[in-house]
Amino acid sequence: MNQLGVIREEDTFLGTIYSRYDNKGEYIQTAGVIGFQRERNGFIYFIITDLNGKRISEANKYLNSILKNSAYKKRENAYTALKLFYSCMSLNNIYTYSKGLDQQVSNLLIGFLEGGSQLGNTWDIEFKSMRSNNTINNYLTVYRDFYKKVWNITNTALHDSRVIAYHSGRGMLGHVNKKAETTFTSNRKTLKKTTPPKYIKPEQYKDIICLIDKKYTLREKAIIKLMYEYGLRIGEVLGLTMEDFEESNQQGMYRLFIRNRLSDKPWQSAKSTMKIITRSFYQKSEYQEEGNGLGFQKVIIDSEMMRLINEYIDETRDEFLLNSSKIKRKNLETKCVADKVTSSIEIIENQYIFINKQHFTPLTQPGWNSVLHKIFEEVKIAIDKVSKESNLSHRFRHGFAMNKVREGYSHEKLAKELRHSGISSVMNYYNPDEEDQIELKLKHKEHMNVGGIGFNEQ
Repeated sequence: MNQLGVIREEDTFLGTIYSRYDNKGEYIQTAGVIGFQRERNGFIYFIITDLNGKRISEANKYLNSILKNSAYKKRENAYTALKLFYSCMSLNNIYTYSKGLDQQVSNLLIGFLEGGSQLGNTWDIEFKSMRSNNTINNYLTVYRDFYKKVWNITNTALHDSRVIAYHSGRGMLGHVNKKAETTFTSNRKTLKKTTPPKYIKPEQYKDIICLIDKKYTLREKAIIKLMYEYGLRIGEVLGLTMEDFEESNQQGMYRLFIRNRLSDKPWQSAKSTMKIITRSFYQKSEYQEEGNGLGFQKVIIDSEMMRLINEYIDETRDEFLLNSSKIKRKNLETKCVADKVTSSIEIIENQYIFINKQHFTPLTQPGWNSVLHKIFEEVKIAIDKVSKESNLSHRFRHGFAMNKVREGYSHEKLAKELRHSGISSVMNYYNPDEEDQIELKLKHKEHMNVGGIGFNEQ
């Protein structure tokens, strides 16, 4: 241990804070910031305060005014980045950051973001969190924009750049023009991602379902089956309501409707369907039509899937259960209510289907990610712990796509199954390993023998 002591990252009910201990292990001080969210009139505010509860005005202005019209994910990322920024400034007693960052403070900030265990000149660091270079670069981009938009500063050490290559091109009168390619000096070196994310294989899916049947509930089983067997995204699943299902003309089959509502939270968003600005959008003719960019998309599910969803609804809306908890009933009847957009007489009050087990509020993506993370660890499916990969759910949709590839789907047919408007992005879901490649080659030969054309043929 350094002669001065160590700084440790600690999780508390306030969030992550940072404490100093001397070289004898005696506590010295705590530093950091507090962050939380508040919803008002349908808008989610991100709030950052110091440990005494005093709001950090410039951070809140950036998150809730400057980025007001930005996507929720971008605002959430900026919120996380700024919490770390102000924690670092607080921990190191730096109060001149509003005038810019010199090279020394910039290096201090980047070392703080890297996390892990580090030996320092004055204080050692023992952080549980470790961040990838991609994540660090992402946060540095936030800081550059923050300095520019809030303080009109573009000359901090984080903004310094260097030339990494020159590209030649023909100019006027035959002269050759050279264009410089630059990068920010503070950016960490990253490896280019050459393959799409990994996907859940059939045997892994079987292990997951087996585990869920033993230790988890109908909720986990229904959500995972919707993603893996029907290709739904997690946001589309969490946005499902009771009126989004109806019996099909084909016996034993049901229609599942994917659409957006004004009552949806950002984590319940359905991709490629109409974004709802006001409730008047429900009256638009386009909202009643199926297709990309229109009111809804349709997925056909079987009776077993429908039965599982109905069982879950019955289990969570059981009168005996609700009578035993006034809070759960109140949350279910207020916070779980979704806009009713159909004329169905069977559904009097529409509700979001998937809910938090403890509070009976709509299930959030962070809440679901925490559950899925545990499931992956229990069945020993690799998780990138360094970069804190949170979008584990998308591996199921990739698994759905790869299963269709094994069945011999063409690009066009797979695009339709994935509900894409075209085939340009379909290859992002094509991620076979060596074992898959051998299997697909054998199936390719079988297809050729009978005159078929598979997905991996040009």
